[in-house]
Amino acid sequence: MKKNEQTKIFLFSAIGLMTAVMLITDSGGVSGAVISCIDVCLNSLIPSLFGYMVLCTLLTQSGAGNIICMPLWYVFRKIIRLDSKLFSVFVMSQIGGYPVGAKLISALSSQSKEYSDKAQTCVSFCYNSGPAFITGIVGLSVYHSIEAGMIIFVSCLLANIIIGAVLTRKYTYSKKFEYTRTDLSFDTVKSSLISAGHALLTVCLSMILFNTVIELIRYIGVDFGKDTIGTIIMSAWEITNIQSASALLPLPIAAALMSFGGLCVIFQVLTLSSFKLSVIRFIAARLSAAAISGALCYGIVCLTGFTPSIQTYAPYIPAVTEGSPIAALCVGAMTVMLLTLCRQKKEWGK
Repeated sequence: MKKNEQTKIFLFSAIGLMTAVMLITDSGGVSGAVISCIDVCLNSLIPSLFGYMVLCTLLTQSGAGNIICMPLWYVFRKIIRLDSKLFSVFVMSQIGGYPVGAKLISALSSQSKEYSDKAQTCVSFCYNSGPAFITGIVGLSVYHSIEAGMIIFVSCLLANIIIGAVLTRKYTYSKKFEYTRTDLSFDTVKSSLISAGHALLTVCLSMILFNTVIELIRYIGVDFGKDTIGTIIMSAWEITNIQSASALLPLPIAAALMSFGGLCVIFQVLTLSSFKLSVIRFIAARLSAAAISGALCYGIVCLTGFTPSIQTYAPYIPAVTEGSPIAALCVGAMTVMLLTLCRQKKEWGK
């Protein structure tokens, strides 16, 4: 065995042992972080994302989304040079939540090499938190204003359109609409429900993992605090931490953070992508989108004169308590979806 390999094994073993010790000695803090994260998932994330994720997956898998997005495709086909199928994925990704774009592009790339070749480019701008998530997590929970959430959403959407227009200039825009057969059978609905549930479960588990890591970092004495800088760092790590600030972030900064999505969301995209994805290129594209979103948001704020009310601000406080039957029902339903998906993949592999 080479010396470099021995060093790596030793380092990983040491880190693993230290992590195990910290998980035991800080079991109370870790449990609190996990419970708090589950509360956020059950109170904000799942209610705001699940319906949209199921709808977007169903529309894409059934082919109905291709028909619904046809008028928009004719308007934008010279700006974002994608065929009708990929353009419908772009539209769905803007309203369905961060992982939806990667999930839908993966489904298309498995069908055709043409889509597989374009997947790396398209996933860079088929990426948004969706209006329900932004208005629920940021607008209402942080700023107590739907208007604030909509300003941020519009800024992120326009940034994605700009990034999409730049990255697809090398493509020849399609002149012919690709009609697809619409399939709204029970199997399609069931497949869409399971697929959306699996994606949402991946999102929730990723959030728990990243917040557990933050708790262990705090345990060894590193505290980022809850001021503006600390909130930016925490949100860039895991985006729902944007609601834990003790003071309001300027709206353009919040828009930039929501457009970037955070390292936890990037991890989710990597997990859900079945195609080759360059992490550096993807992060560079999202950092560019974040800068554009912040600038656009600043312009909108200047034009509208919108100012968040500091007096009405209050940190988000989860309402779900331990032993809640709603929480148990949601966790149980998502577990059944995951087990069903695993069984299907096992059968497909035979």
